[in-house]
Amino acid sequence: MAKGRENLIPFKKGFDQNRNLKGRPKRMVSNINDELRSEGYEGVTYDDVVSCMRLIVNLPYSKLVEIANKDTDYPLLYKLIAKELIGKNGGQQLDKILDRVFGRTKTQVEEDVEEIIIKERASQDLELD
Repeated sequence: MAKGRENLIPFKKGFDQNRNLKGRPKRMVSNINDELRSEGYEGVTYDDVVSCMRLIVNLPYSKLVEIANKDTDYPLLYKLIAKELIGKNGGQQLDKILDRVFGRTKTQVEEDVEEIIIKERASQDLELD
């Protein structure tokens, strides 16, 4: 026999109190996810989030206040975005949302690479002579 296997107890068929026939118990999050899915809720996708941000940016201020109100029954994503937009730093939050939805504005950097290469080659040619 291979080294270390002589102390192993052979497998017993039938009932054994040490075997876990039901498998590992589900974690708390999995249980909650299953429960919410059975109630009809579903997860949000990337496209849903982008669509929400695009739509909420176009809403009038009065509608944002209505959504941010605690008594309304809107999804948390809408409520949080509306609350941040009508808050003190609404302009900064709007910039963040626009960057998230449309991407950052592209900055152009102009370099004169050809001139640098020509100068390097000229200096190398002079050193060789």
